[in-house]
Amino acid sequence: HKGYGTKAHLEALREHGPCPEHRRSFAPVAELAG
Repeated sequence: HKGYGTKAHLEALREHGPCPEHRRSFAPVAELAG
């Protein structure tokens, strides 16, 4: 989980959205997942 807070990871989440394996408790994922 080391890369979770990196700029590249957050940009990829915004571009591609979360996948089923993403932790929904991680705030940026929760926001994108709705």
